[in-house]
Amino acid sequence: MHRRRLAVIGAIAVALALVVATVGRGNGNGASSIPLAPAFNAADLSAPAGDDWITNGGGTTNDRYSTLSGINTSNVGKLKLAWKIHLKSGGTRAYSQEGTPVVYKGVMYISTGNDDVFALDAATGKQLWVYHSHIPVKTITTVCCGFSNRGVAIGDGKVFIAQIPGQLVALDQRTGSVLWRVWNTRPRGRIGNDEPTEPPPSAGGWNPARFA
Repeated sequence: MHRRRLAVIGAIAVALALVVATVGRGNGNGASSIPLAPAFNAADLSAPAGDDWITNGGGTTNDRYSTLSGINTSNVGKLKLAWKIHLKSGGTRAYSQEGTPVVYKGVMYISTGNDDVFALDAATGKQLWVYHSHIPVKTITTVCCGFSNRGVAIGDGKVFIAQIPGQLVALDQRTGSVLWRVWNTRPRGRIGNDEPTEPPPSAGGWNPARFA
């Protein structure tokens, strides 16, 4: 199946006025004021997206539909760039920016092809915290389609990222510090045989312990 991939020098996240309208006003006051996401239940995750975009695709139906109506056919032509940020993560064409941001209470969470994670104020683009993965790039011998990551999951006060060496990592949602990490692949002698780059479907409707 043909996939369109975007190779970038560094990962650039661009927020349009549409995003600002979707998530409301970000706090911009630093990590201490980041609201914690609950342990979402099945109803939360299957509901159409509104002010928040809590999982990849907007919900478990993955239809990318928003119930917000502030942007419509009468004003969509007036959308313009609100802000942009250079994340400076991954410096060669071997890295791809394929992650879809998730948004909760005005804070945007996004991963890069280097498995780094950023928390940004969705209204201003201000970086609230960053987690650097320090993945062992030189020891990864097999990588399908380059270094990429398809996004994070949030829930229960945590941000989850599946990393290309085969680990699932849980970060503190307010600070980006590592809470725990587990292996979820069996490397068979080489790092990089199995590449868990997809975000978990949710952070409330699945049990992280099954990856241990």
